[in-house]
Formats: sequence, structure tokens, C-alpha cells
Amino acid sequence: MAASVHNRQYTVLQPPINVVSRTFNPKMSPQPLLHSDNMDNDSSSDDENDDVVYLNDLVSKGTTEIETSIYDPRDDGTPDHWIQRNTTLIRLTGKHPYNSEPPLPRLMHHGFITPVPVHYVRNHGPVPRIRWDDWTMEVTGLVNRPTQFTMDQLINNFPSRELPVTLVCAGNRRMEQNLVKQSIGFNWGAAAVSTSVWKGVPLYSVLKQCGIYNRTKGALYVCFEGADDLPGDGGGTKYGTSIMREAALDPSRDIILAYMQNGERLIPDHGFPVRIIIPGFIGGRMVKWLKRIIVTTQQSDSYYHYRDNRVLPSHVDAELANAEAWWYKPEYIINELNINSVITTPCHDEILPINSWTTQRPYVLKGYAYSGGGRKVTRVEVTLDGGETWHLSTLNNEEKPNKYGKYWCWCLWSLEVEVLEILGAKEIAVRAWDEALNTQPQKLIWNVMGMMNNCWFRVKSNMCKPHKGEIGIVFEHPTQPGNPSGGWMAKERHLEKSSYTSTTYLKKSVSSPFMNTTSKTFSISQVNKHSNPDSAWIIVHGQVYDCTTFLKYHPGGKDSILINAGTDCTEEFDAIHSNKAKEMLESYRIGELVTTGYTSDSSTSSPNNTVHGNSEFTHLATIKEVTVPSQSIALNPREKIPCKLVSKTSISHDVRLFRFALPSNAQLLGLPVGKHIFLCATINDKLCMRAYTPTSAVDELGYFDLLVKIYFKNVHPKFPNGGLMSQHLDSLPVGSFLDVKGPLGHIQYTGKGNFLVHGEHKFAKRLMHNDSLDFHHDPAASVRLSQHNSLTSVKDLDMLHQLDSQGSVTMSIMTHHSRSDGMDVGHHSDLDTTYHSQSEGLDQAHHSRFGVAHHSRKEELNMVHHDGHLTRSRCIGNVDHDRPREQVISRARREARHDQKFQGMMNICWFRVKKNVCKPHKGEIGIVFEQQPNHESKSGGWIAKEGHLEKLSNTSTPSLK
Repeated sequence: MAASVHNRQYTVLQPPINVVSRTFNPKMSPQPLLHSDNMDNDSSSDDENDDVVYLNDLVSKGTTEIETSIYDPRDDGTPDHWIQRNTTLIRLTGKHPYNSEPPLPRLMHHGFITPVPVHYVRNHGPVPRIRWDDWTMEVTGLVNRPTQFTMDQLINNFPSRELPVTLVCAGNRRMEQNLVKQSIGFNWGAAAVSTSVWKGVPLYSVLKQCGIYNRTKGALYVCFEGADDLPGDGGGTKYGTSIMREAALDPSRDIILAYMQNGERLIPDHGFPVRIIIPGFIGGRMVKWLKRIIVTTQQSDSYYHYRDNRVLPSHVDAELANAEAWWYKPEYIINELNINSVITTPCHDEILPINSWTTQRPYVLKGYAYSGGGRKVTRVEVTLDGGETWHLSTLNNEEKPNKYGKYWCWCLWSLEVEVLEILGAKEIAVRAWDEALNTQPQKLIWNVMGMMNNCWFRVKSNMCKPHKGEIGIVFEHPTQPGNPSGGWMAKERHLEKSSYTSTTYLKKSVSSPFMNTTSKTFSISQVNKHSNPDSAWIIVHGQVYDCTTFLKYHPGGKDSILINAGTDCTEEFDAIHSNKAKEMLESYRIGELVTTGYTSDSSTSSPNNTVHGNSEFTHLATIKEVTVPSQSIALNPREKIPCKLVSKTSISHDVRLFRFALPSNAQLLGLPVGKHIFLCATINDKLCMRAYTPTSAVDELGYFDLLVKIYFKNVHPKFPNGGLMSQHLDSLPVGSFLDVKGPLGHIQYTGKGNFLVHGEHKFAKRLMHNDSLDFHHDPAASVRLSQHNSLTSVKDLDMLHQLDSQGSVTMSIMTHHSRSDGMDVGHHSDLDTTYHSQSEGLDQAHHSRFGVAHHSRKEELNMVHHDGHLTRSRCIGNVDHDRPREQVISRARREARHDQKFQGMMNICWFRVKKNVCKPHKGEIGIVFEQQPNHESKSGGWIAKEGHLEKLSNTSTPSLK
């Protein structure tokens, strides 16, 4: 029975640029293309397909010594009950879905080509049940001739390519990461890798036959969509992903629509009847059960394209990734494989007896290595002394490069070592290099998805007694696939847990390195006294924390803490902080709150008549831009004030103007220029707090206005739930009350282009404009205004009529667009728009009066005074995830380098600067820094000093060496 896959409107398919968008009208009989004039025929006589003997020989090796696949009883009751499978594969996710890898010795037993039944399997859901004769594959989107192909048409009307390709799951060796810290992925071992001979139709041939548009007409990406109906978080969608148009049309990449594996039609688990094969890429890009190919202006909108196959920075956990939309940052996507290698012999728990026979002949270490992007593995090195010295292995590479010189397969390696060497080694480690001189890092780099783990693969050895009167060496791999507890990493983790349990109380008692480690108790009156920058204490869940030392490091500015200093801020803290922030808070714990006779300090307090309220914010300068009359101030940093919604006006389809009445018609809001307020509401039984800046003038009596962009549900694919607070505001009926708290923010405008930023004086001639900054109050100010990141479409020109009325102010706008290649393109205009920071995340941006986003989490704001302009700068650098932690040359080579016997090229270890305490002058202390080498002196730098000490040690203990 054929799988039913309906043609659906592709949501990211935008109209092409400067051309007519064609309505899809399927053609069941595509034109023959073997002699098409508009297509490059790459099937020349020197093509790799001509080497029939070579390919047949590879295939024959991959079809021997295989037991018959059967209907596995473990599939009974699952949607996959009809599929025959090899029962020797290790199941990693229970009965269903089926994800499996072969035992590592079994994988290597078959050598270069992996038999189909032993090939690893990655399924996200049930396998579609498909008939060859009923299947069609659709090519649509930005093409001249949208077409549906049957399987017979694909085979008969297009040239074919057949080549060996290694497939690797990006989660290969993930269990090693999970034993350091649990990722969100299941436990792949080191056998999520297999090599087969694949045959299919070149992708570029199909795209050219269908008339793919060029880039100038909007064709930027080629998207692939499978037929599998997926459950869970991606439920209701198909598995899909995309690659760039240039990659899809590149004949050197050998991308094919594969319908055969090792000389036979695909089996259901590997994508029958047709799948994508993209050599050199991770397996997650090779969509199985291929149903649609769509040429679009944007990347695939599939859930799995964004929520899978990413390497996020190590500090990003799942909660932070969801809250700050890390999944959608293009720089973290995985396409090409990285360099990797594994030791397969000795296998796990193998015992090497030590006797007169085994010690007379070398022991052969074996393993595999691979790299991505067509890069050839050029060497594999093994160390038995922790990286001090390395031995070059022998590479057995059965693959021939394609005519562009690219390699798509793993290589197998071997190395003969003396048994006595192994006897004296505590561990054996391996690393590989490719032709681009990429190599593997020494230590594991954790990431939330557990992807692309390629640290040195270590096998540990220990002495054992296999039989009475015998001794031997037992080898342990780091992990075992699935959920067994084998492997030396599992043992080390168990010991760490045991040690942690025995010292839990000690760790809690020394949580703050700056405070007395004994547990103390404090009354609420004692905490109330610590409410200023010199001593800022807070209460969270009954615990007392001294945050004084953290004030200058807080991403949201010190005022965000000082506004709650001396009070119980449990609700506010929980509403706007992540779990990671809550863990950081523990470092500042100094004791517990005495709850006997406790009454909230808020029960007796009330707003006073000073500009800043009863907050002891003595460090805040007086507002100079507007002379504040003697009216009372509504805002109190210590209290939430209820404000009534008196009107709501729709400015555009998603922008509303809200007017809130203050408790008294004679009150000013009391918000200094440069500050913002918190709106507080209980949404879904949980306190929600978001920062906004009123658009009304600072001297308005009795009310304030908020201009808010509403982030609706199911509008933005990255934020399907929309914005909590903005939708709540939109739902409020007139007459409702909302709690407001403030002022908040670490920037204050003091007039004539002068600022206080974290208490430091700054000056700016160019400002970002928000309508609440009324310069007519300060005629002496001569300031140029501009806006950044504010215009997303013509529909956002909400304040044009107001800006036109301010003829004395010169307005300009710069709108940034993020291109697919990661570059920002700025466009200037003489128009202005309502400021809203959509790019900073839904309802998460804290708006200031100068358009500066003040984030509650990680964003750091740098106010750079340069050439009279106030600018926001963010430093973005390239991160080399493959950089090894230790120096890539041995100590022997490093010492020889000083004698100029080696060139010492391509050193890519971490660059380290060491520090020591010194006494620069009498009665003073300081820190002196030393870089690795000193270019002015051959003897300078800490490496030279350490090398000198090593030489002294070697001289004093020659016999030991």
C-alpha cells in the first residue's frame, strides 16, 4: 500500500523576484534529458562509473557473511511490525522508533563496505509503507517546469551515478557526552557510521531539467521533504531539511537521488524507494522516503531542520535555547562532517594474555577515521603516553577519489605495537588529520544536542587475572552504546557521584567564597538595611543572598538588583530568570530568613513625594532635561502600583496604543529619561514581568502611554506561542488594572547629550529616537537622531505623521537585514518608525528611551564613545570547535624547535596567558602576565621557563629518564 502524501503549500515559498510565479501543474511524463541542450551532461567516459570492476568488487565485499533478516518480535505492536530486520543490531530507543547501530566489532568485521542489514539506522518515527509502482517524487517551487516523477521515470530518463559513500550520524559517540552531562539526545555509541555503494540520479540533472531559477530570481535553497508522519514535538510535520542552491547544483559534490544500496533496491529502513545522498555531509541532511524537492527563497521550515543537527555553545542548555531561540541562529547549523577517529581493536573488555607467546610478536591496533566535505584523511596517530609522543599508523584506503579529487569514505587504519609498550601504558588514544590539517581536540566539548563529538578516542587498560596463575591486560572503551553501564567513563562517573554524595553538606556550607561559611539567620529588619549599592541583599525562597559583588556584572544592570535590594523578591526573580541564573544565585547565599513574626515590608510602605521614591538611590543624578514640578510621583521602586487601562487604540494590524491612568490625576509617572518600567501580570497562573518604555512625555499628569507590538500565536515559525505579555495586553478590556514597577535601567540621560551609564559620565551627539524624548524642553540641545533595527515593512511606519511635525529635528533611519550568508546589510532612509526590538526575541527585549535593548539574560550592552556618537557594539568571533586543548606537537618536537630542527608549522593549541602575583613597588602587590613565547627574546615566555625546568629535572634524574 502506498503512503499517502498530499501536496501541501510550502510556507516559506516566496514569490520569485522579477518573474512570474508559476502555478504547479504536475507533468507525469517529463521530457527525456539525456541529450537536453539546457543541461550539462557529466557522464563522460572518464567518470567513476566506468570502473565497473572496482564497484562490483566493493559491493561483493559488503554482501558476505550476513544472517537472514527476520520479523523481530520486538516490533510486534508497533507500526514497523511488517519490516524484517537484523537482530544483532543494538536498539538505542527501545521498541519504537527504530534507532540502532551494530556492535563495533561486528561493524569492523566486514571491512570497508558495510552490509545493508548491518548499516546503522536513524528513524524519527514509523517507516512509511510504500509500493514502487505507486510512488511519485515532486519537484516544485522556483522552477520553470514543476514536475512529478515516477520511480521508473527517474531511472530511465536520467543518467545514473554509483559511488561508495560513508554515512555518519551527527550524534556518533554521543554517549560520551551524556556521561559528562546529559544532552537531549539518546546514547549513540561509536558505530553510528557505515559505508555503502549508492546508486542514483544526480540531483543537479533533475533540477536543471526542471529549469531551476537562478539566485537573482530568488532561488536560494533546495529543500527536501520526506513522507514519514512524525510524532512528538515535531508531530504533524514531515522530516525535512535544505541545502544551498549552489551546493545542490555542484557536480563535484556527487549529490544523488539514490534508489540502490550495495547493488539492490533500498530497504524500508534506509529510505525505499528513494532518498537523498549528500556525500561528506551528516546523515541528518539525507532525507529518506523522498517525496518533495522544493526550490525556495528560505531554508526549510521543517521542525527538524531547526531543532536537530546543531552544535550550540557549551553554556546553552535546552531551557536557554528555547527561551532565546538559539535553534534559529544560522551559525550553529551542521552540514559537513568533522574529522573523527575511533579505536576498534582492542574491543571493549578484550583480554590480552601476557605470556611468552604474546610478548614475542606485536599487537595490532585497528580502527577507522573519516572527515567531511570531500577532505581526505591523511594520517592517523596513536599515543600510549597521554600525547607526549605519537606513532603514525598505516592507512588502508580502498576508495578512489572522484574526478574532482574528493573523498567520500572512511579509511581503516592499523598500527603494530609491542606488547611491552601496551603493558606500560595506562591508556591508548587516537587522533586523525585530514588534508586541510584539521585534527581532533584532546578533551570533549559538550553541547546540548550531544553532536559532533570528536575528542581523542581513549581505550584504557588495566592488569587482570583471566585464569589462575595467569596475568593479562583488559581493555575498556569509554562507553557502550544504548543504556548499559559498561565503559571506563561510566565507572568514573559513578565514583564522582559517590564522592559528591559524601560531600554535599560541605559544598552547601561553602557556597559563598566571600562570606562566613557557617549558616546564619537574618530577620527581615536586618535585610531591609542592606538596600544600597554598598550592601545589596535580597531574599529568594526564604534564603538571603548578598549580591553586592555581582552588581557590576549583572547583564541587566545594577539597578535591576537595587530596585529589589533589602526585600523579598521571590516572585520577580522567578518570573524573569532562567534555571541557570538560579544556580548562579547559590554562590551568593549567606544565610536564611527568620520566618517567625515575619511581615512583608510592603504592607506598610507607600509612595512618597520625592523624585526617586524612598529607595536610597543616592547615586542617581538629578534629571536635567525636564524641570520636575512639585507634583507627586507615582512610581516607587519598592512597590507595584496598580494602573487602570483607560483606552486602547489599534495603530496597525499588530500595534496597539495603550493609555493607563495613574492612581492620582495629579501624579507624574516619575520615569527618568533612559529608564523603563516593568509590567507585571499573572498569566497562566504564573507571574510574568516584561520591561517597556512609555511613549508619552515625561511631564504628563495622571497617565502614561505604551505603544506595543503584539506578537500573536502561530505567526512567527520560531515563536509559535507568540509573546505572553503583548497578547495579554491585547486581551485586556478597558477598565482592567495592571501592576507597574520602576524605574529600572542603568542608563540615565542628564541633558545636552550627557549620560550616566552605570554611574559613569558619557556623551553622545547621535541618539536613537523614541517619541518620549521631547527635546523641545531643552532648546539648547543640538542632537541628531537615528533609528536602528526598527523598520521591518511599510506597515511599521506608525509614527511618520508625528515625526513630520517635529521639523526642528533631523531624522534618519538605518534598518538592518540579515542575509543568508550571515552578513548584515544596512539601508538608510529619511523616514522614522515606531521602535520595537522584534529581532531581540518576543516580549523579551527591555526597551529604553534610546532604543537600546536591555536584556534580562545574556545580552551585554557596550556604550562606545567614538567620534561623538553613541553606538551599540557587539563582538562576534569565529569559534573553532575542533581546536585541540594541548599543543599539537610533542614535547620532543617543541624542544627541538628551539634548535631550529623543525619548522613548527600550524600550531593551533589554545593560546594561554599565565599570571602570577608580584610586588612592583615596595608595599604594593600586583599581577604580572606572561604570554607563551616572547617574540623579542628567545628565552621569554612561560613555555621557555617550563622547558628550562624540565631540562634541569632531566639532568638531575638521567637514570630515571
